[in-house]
Amino acid sequence: MSANITLFDYQLRTLLLDISKDVEYDDDNTLCIDFEFFQHDTMEELYLVQLDVNINDKTASSAEHALHLRAELEGYVEVRPGLDNVTLRHDLVDGAELVFNTFRGTLCALLGQTAARDYVLPAVDFQEIARETSTIEVH
Repeated sequence: MSANITLFDYQLRTLLLDISKDVEYDDDNTLCIDFEFFQHDTMEELYLVQLDVNINDKTASSAEHALHLRAELEGYVEVRPGLDNVTLRHDLVDGAELVFNTFRGTLCALLGQTAARDYVLPAVDFQEIARETSTIEVH
C-alpha cells in the first residue's frame, strides 16, 4: 500500500449481521466487495471511498451458513496533489484497502462475542481487483 495516502473519518454506514444459532460455524464463506470513489467538491486531494462488503449475500437461502453480513463503509482519503491518472487510481485503490482493513479489525472485535468468533475477513489485494476491472470511476 502507498504511504502517500491518509485515511480520515472512517465510518460504518450500515451493518447487517446474522449469525445462525442452529448451524455449526464453518470457514466456507463467499466474500464480495465493491467500491466507488467520489472527489470532494472543494478539496481536490480529498476523496470519499465507499465500500460494500457482503458475506454469503448471494448464497441461496436454503444453504446453511452461520454468517451473513452486509456492510457499507466509508472513509475519506487524502492523496498527494498533482497526481497523474495512473498514480491517482493506484492511490485511491490503496485507500479502499485501508478502509477495508480498518473494517477487518472492527469486525474481528464484534465477532469475538459470537459463534463465528474465529472468523477473520481474509486479506484482499485491492490492486489485483483493480487490475481485473477495466475501469474504476471517480465521481
